[in-house]
Amino acid sequence: MNNKLVYITKDEAERIKNHALNNEGVFFAEIEGAKIRTEADYVQEMSNAFAFPHELPAMKIGWYNDYISDLMWIEQKDIVLLIHNYDLMLCGEQKLKKNILDDFEEIILPWWEGEVVGHMVGGMPRGFMVYLENIGVVENSGIN
Repeated sequence: MNNKLVYITKDEAERIKNHALNNEGVFFAEIEGAKIRTEADYVQEMSNAFAFPHELPAMKIGWYNDYISDLMWIEQKDIVLLIHNYDLMLCGEQKLKKNILDDFEEIILPWWEGEVVGHMVGGMPRGFMVYLENIGVVENSGIN
């Protein structure tokens, strides 16, 4: 598996979304970055997108990280998260935005790539792709 973050364009986002929605083995989640102004907004949007089984106390990143490293209620093996308008997300909270990406790259994606095995009862690796749709010029993802 090669779980990673990928910057994409709006056109690529539509292709990724269509592909994920037409694949029964993929759990597809999407959030609208332009609506996310605070940590609580981000946690709430992710909670809704992933259908967390319980409301998170105080809507903080720490609780969210616990849930995103569980996901046992999701039956599909692969996960695709699409964040629309990523460049508008948390505009006034650049440190928090960087911390969120760091958490994905250093904790969440490696966890699902293989660290889950041996650390969670019945834990199995999952494909987990995070697509960050930007309005501005972005690095081409190579998606056709």
